[in-house]
Amino acid sequence: MLEVDRILDDAEKMDLLTSGKFFAYVYETGDEELKAVAMRALQRFYNKNMLDFTVYRSAIFFEKEVLGFSKKLLHGEDTCGTFTYGGTESIMLAVLSARNSFWKRRGKSEIPKVLAPYTIHPSFAKSAHYLGMDIKYFGVDGRLKADVESLKESIDERTALIAISAPNWPFGTLDPVKEIAEVAMDKKTLLHVDACLGGFILPFFEKLGEKVEPFDFRVEGYFDLRRSPQIRLRTKGGFGCAISFNGIEEGLDVRRRSKSRIHLCEPRSPFLAIRRSLGFCVCCSQVSGRRWVPKAF
Repeated sequence: MLEVDRILDDAEKMDLLTSGKFFAYVYETGDEELKAVAMRALQRFYNKNMLDFTVYRSAIFFEKEVLGFSKKLLHGEDTCGTFTYGGTESIMLAVLSARNSFWKRRGKSEIPKVLAPYTIHPSFAKSAHYLGMDIKYFGVDGRLKADVESLKESIDERTALIAISAPNWPFGTLDPVKEIAEVAMDKKTLLHVDACLGGFILPFFEKLGEKVEPFDFRVEGYFDLRRSPQIRLRTKGGFGCAISFNGIEEGLDVRRRSKSRIHLCEPRSPFLAIRRSLGFCVCCSQVSGRRWVPKAF
């Protein structure tokens, strides 16, 4: 073990930081008790995976815990969703859903398109590339938010999905979700809001009395919304949630066997990372929701 420890110590020295204020990689809470709970949960369930819920039935329990907390926070109690392997998979599922929905409506003779401001997460371009779609970017306005007029000029019959952010990464501004949702409804186009950063922050700003522009499922016209627990729940790994009113289920043609979630073991399951450690989902469950939300909320 001494040799193993030496190798691990030497390897760890190559890293710039393992904790602390390290934007976009690690968001350290400074709460040692929280960290201890997360590590205890990870160690206890690291050798179980989410491949088959009939074998590891706790996978369903913990996924429901995470999704239940997430949906309640976003006023989406009537939605369905799934626990993903991070933001990129969540985005890819949304884009895949939109593509398949487009094919069902219009056939496969046209190449569907993702329409997004240039401040959108790069994974939308990656997803479009993987799935044989086009992506077209439109501009931002003087407030550094997605420009609604530019969107209106860009949308056409090939638009399968409009993607915006709450907030975006380059400037930290919230795109005008309500206005763009109205455009999406008028054009009968699916809408995805990337709330990777905002999903676990903005609801608490609102509870503290801050004015927060509407961005969650209270906005009419939603397709789906992504949140990434690795951003704020400190799960010791990258995992996320993809939550939808009906777009994920319909677009991916995946049946629900139990209320509010989509199972991985369907014959045509589209999920990218299935044999993943259950430990990270348990981490999310134990450091979120009723266990670790401050009493003031």
